Amino acid sequence: MVARKISPALAAGCTEILKPAEQTPLFAGAMVALAGEAGFPEGVVT
Repeated sequence: MVARKISPALAAGCTEILKPAEQTPLFAGAMVALAGEAGFPEGVVT
């Protein structure tokens, strides 16, 4: 669900801040790592 919501913002060149649910704290870290692997500059997804 997160990828569906942040994809349009990233495609438009906007930055994105993820606030994960308490039940899934590791997921946000994984999404930030994937954004880095995809070539986004550091700090675009936090």
